[in-house]
Amino acid sequence: MAVSSALGSPQAPVQTSHGPLDYRERGRGGTVVFVHGALCNGDLWRDVVPRLADRHRCIVPDLPLGSHARPAPAGADMRPPALAALIGEFLAALDLTDVTLVANDYGGALTQLLLARGEQRIARVLLTSCDSFGQLPPRYLKPATLAMRAGLGPAVVRLGRREAVKRLFWRSVAHRRLEPEIWDSYMAGIDRPEIAADILRLGRALRPRYTLAAARRLGAFTGPAIVAWAADDPWFARRNGRRLARRFPHGRFELVENARTFLPEDAPGRVAELVDELTAAPASGTARIADAPRAAGERWAA
Repeated sequence: MAVSSALGSPQAPVQTSHGPLDYRERGRGGTVVFVHGALCNGDLWRDVVPRLADRHRCIVPDLPLGSHARPAPAGADMRPPALAALIGEFLAALDLTDVTLVANDYGGALTQLLLARGEQRIARVLLTSCDSFGQLPPRYLKPATLAMRAGLGPAVVRLGRREAVKRLFWRSVAHRRLEPEIWDSYMAGIDRPEIAADILRLGRALRPRYTLAAARRLGAFTGPAIVAWAADDPWFARRNGRRLARRFPHGRFELVENARTFLPEDAPGRVAELVDELTAAPASGTARIADAPRAAGERWAA
């Protein structure tokens, strides 16, 4: 769970289909919701929010993506469509409208699914390096997810608990070294059996069909969209970022230098600048994507 006071005050948890969802809030103005990815939490945005809070209402939930404090209920659906719907539940529970949604890593994939469902509360979107098209999971995680599906999940967890593996993972997603308390907030989850079980359910559920199907429907989102890719990202192909930006009628691609996958860690100032640029753009409104015709044979159920 996020621990940084820079994100603002902890709020009363939101009750959802995946149990209570913790979040923090800071600032006043237009609403910006920040969606983190796997094996991190709301602390990912701790250096972005203070740069925006004097002119934006910043809301940062902790999603059950591997660094969460509350394990998901035993029967909770951990497949991508259900987790995308969970973000929608959160927006609805707080009655948020005209939302600028900012997402990273797996949170970016879930945001694409949410847009493809026709979420009307989102007016603008900033996607930073994330799963897209056929990269769900990202390239270097495919062996691990295959092992999870083959019943080797406990071995994957044991490997993931090794300190050397944790540090190798971190060096691959960010240039920045973490403060000890943030390191613990990100990495302690896998050491808890109940959270590790959630991680295994997450990993077993990753399939590229979800992001491929979502990509076909992103053209119906008519709000401003920025896709910002880390120049040093080893996990996600830059060409997919450019393709993703082209899917949006009002999309644009930005390359951010000296940053890896967890772009808000390495370039929080640039992320904040892009949020300001996005919110300054005239919103053309979101289309009713859910009413758009689906391609033959296209399925949204997991």
